[in-house]
Amino acid sequence: MRERVAVGYARSSGSVNPASSIPNQILSMEEYCEKQNIYLKEIYVDERKTGTKVDGRNEYKLLMKQLQYQSDIELVLVAFFDRLGRESYELIQAVEEIRVLKKELVCIKEDLSSKSLTPLQLSMMAIQAENENMQRTRRLADSKNSKIQKGKYLLGGVPYGYILDDNKMLVKDPVKSLIVAQIFYLYRQGETISNIALKINSEYGSTIVKQSKIPNILNNKTYTGYIYIRTDSEESGFRKLSEIAHESIISDDIFNECYALHLERKPKRLPNQFYLLNNSVFLCPVCQSSVGVKGGNYICKSKCWKSNISTVNNLVLEFLLEQEKETKEESKLRTAYESLQNKRDQLHLSFARGEISYNQLNNKLHILQHTINMSKLKDIHNRERYKGLIESGSIEQLKHLLINDQIKLTLDEKMNIVQIK
Repeated sequence: MRERVAVGYARSSGSVNPASSIPNQILSMEEYCEKQNIYLKEIYVDERKTGTKVDGRNEYKLLMKQLQYQSDIELVLVAFFDRLGRESYELIQAVEEIRVLKKELVCIKEDLSSKSLTPLQLSMMAIQAENENMQRTRRLADSKNSKIQKGKYLLGGVPYGYILDDNKMLVKDPVKSLIVAQIFYLYRQGETISNIALKINSEYGSTIVKQSKIPNILNNKTYTGYIYIRTDSEESGFRKLSEIAHESIISDDIFNECYALHLERKPKRLPNQFYLLNNSVFLCPVCQSSVGVKGGNYICKSKCWKSNISTVNNLVLEFLLEQEKETKEESKLRTAYESLQNKRDQLHLSFARGEISYNQLNNKLHILQHTINMSKLKDIHNRERYKGLIESGSIEQLKHLLINDQIKLTLDEKMNIVQIK
C-alpha cells in the first residue's frame, strides 16, 4: 500500500503554553504517522506566536503556500484543532482553504478529519476554541495577579537596586540598593538628575547607573516595600498590587517627597499625544508633505509652512465634531449601515446552520464590504466613534483610530480643516 504524504503544523503562544508544548506536538504527529504508515514530509513550527491572527505566523503562511504547489501532499496534521488558530473566523477560513486545495486536515488528539466535519460542527468547534482561549487568558491573568498579590515580582524587568530570589521575591542588591537610596537622598538635597549621575559614577569610577535610568527610579514606588504600578485612575498616581511586603530601600515619606519634587521640576512640555496624531494625519497645506514639531509649531518638512500647535489642534477637534451634524440623507445611510451589519451576522448564522457554503459566505461578505466601502456608510460610523473619543478625552485612542482609518487632513486658504480624499 502506497504511503500517504503529510505535512504538520505546530504552534505555541509563549506565555500561554509551556516550553514542552512544541516538542509534544511534534511527537504526537510523528507517532501518528508511524502507526498510520504515513510519510511525514515536513513540520512547520511557529513558536511564541498568538493564534488569534495570521499576521506574524510566517511558518503557517509558508505551509499554506506549499500546499498550493506540492501536489504530493495529501494530509495536514495538527496535534490539536486550536493550533491552526484561536479566532473563530480565521479558523473556519483555514479549514476551508485546506479543503479547497483538496487536502485533508487531521486533528490528532480530537480524532477529527476535515472530511467528516459539517459546517455546523466546524463553526461550533471554532467558537469553542475562541472561547477556551479567552478563558485561558483570563485564568492566566488571574493566576499572575494572585502571585503578585503574594509579593512575587512578575512585571518584567526587575527594578534597579533589586534582584529576585528563588521565590521571585524582590531582595536588595547589596551595592545597587545603596545607589538607589543615594539617588533619592541627593535629589532631596536639590541636585539635578545630570549632577546625580555624574557624582555617583565618579564615586564608583565607572558608569554604574545611567542618567536615563534615574527618572524611572524616582518614579518607582516599588522601592517602598510593596509592588506598585503607575496609573491615572488613582488620585495618588499609583496602584498597589502586592499585599505581602518585600525589602524596602526607602520609606513612603521619602518617596512621596521626591516624587512631588520630580513632578514640580519636570519640564512643562506640550502634550505630545495630539501633535503625534497630526504628525501621522495632518499634511502641509502648501505642498502636502508631512509635518514635524519645532518650538511650539507644526512645521512642514520642506519648511514652506508652519503654524501654532494649539491653533491647529483646536481646528482639528472642531472639524471632527462638526462632522457629527447629521443630515436627513445621512440618517437614512446610518440605518442602511446598521442593516448591513445585521445582514453580515445573519450570513455567519446561515453558514453555521449549513444553509450556505463557505464560498457563498465569502462572496456575500465581499459584496457587503464593497457596498460599505463604496458609500459614505463607513464615514458616518467612524464619525460617531470620533465624537465619543473626543468627548471622553481619549486622544490617544483617537490618534490610532484616525491612523487606522487612513484619514488625511490639511488646511484650505481660509484656515478651515479639509479632508484629503
